[in-house]
Amino acid sequence: MDRGGAFCKFVVGRSGNSCRHLRYISRIDAVRDRLEGVFLKDLPSVIQNRKDYREMVQTLCRYARMAEQTEVIAHRSRGEPRTHYCVTLSFERSLTNRDAGALVASWLQMAFPNARAATFLHRNTNHLHAHVWIAARQTDGTKVNLSARAFRQLDEMWNKIYARAMGQDERAYLLKKRETEHNKRLRREGKIREKLERAAQHWRPAQFTERERKRLGADYERDESGAGRDKPETSRGDSHSGSGEPAASGRQSSPEHAALAVQRAVEDSERAVSETRELCEEVESLADREREIDRER
Repeated sequence: MDRGGAFCKFVVGRSGNSCRHLRYISRIDAVRDRLEGVFLKDLPSVIQNRKDYREMVQTLCRYARMAEQTEVIAHRSRGEPRTHYCVTLSFERSLTNRDAGALVASWLQMAFPNARAATFLHRNTNHLHAHVWIAARQTDGTKVNLSARAFRQLDEMWNKIYARAMGQDERAYLLKKRETEHNKRLRREGKIREKLERAAQHWRPAQFTERERKRLGADYERDESGAGRDKPETSRGDSHSGSGEPAASGRQSSPEHAALAVQRAVEDSERAVSETRELCEEVESLADREREIDRER
């Protein structure tokens, strides 16, 4: 249901997909204003001081990959480690980069005051919208930890900021949100029929793939690791394991499979440690280069 002008989508990023998602939301055909359409929050100066758009994105991806590998190594709980979050915020009418960036910055400060984030403004659709990458680890060393109540209030925070900036009544969104939640509850209880999906909204992977291939050309198939094309993040609730392979249909209980799984886990851990060390050295090297340039100035 249309809830008015404000739109806020927040999902947990898939572990291992942080850099790929950043490359997707930073693609040049969408971020048409390059650096003027990018807003960084509490990220290292080696990223923020970049004067070239491509170099900034590359450095940001290195940082994201390093942070992600660190989280994977330190992870001790069940399930996949939380490495990043993905946010989409939309605007009804066109705004300047400065005004749109200020609204997103206000929302981030209200919802995630200690978070490290990167915002990319997209102007490749009828409506201006912002994609925000948020690192799971905050500036104070803690991880973003949202309660159920805080999660439900994220869109309300954006609505409050958005409505004031656009001169709208923020209560209109809240009323429609309550109406939507009420209808969902009635459907769960079987008191009203499920909504019929419109044919135009059905997902057609083949058509999407062909359209993206024609639009992006060779860039669609290119990946830094050679793993395949970039694509937007979705929520974690799909049928893939954390390794990116299809989820197993049954348990492998033989000793040979168990030993092989342990061996692969050890190899993956060693590889992650090695990659993290290399990335740390790369970031430090970039920082040293920036300091040398500053001294020469």
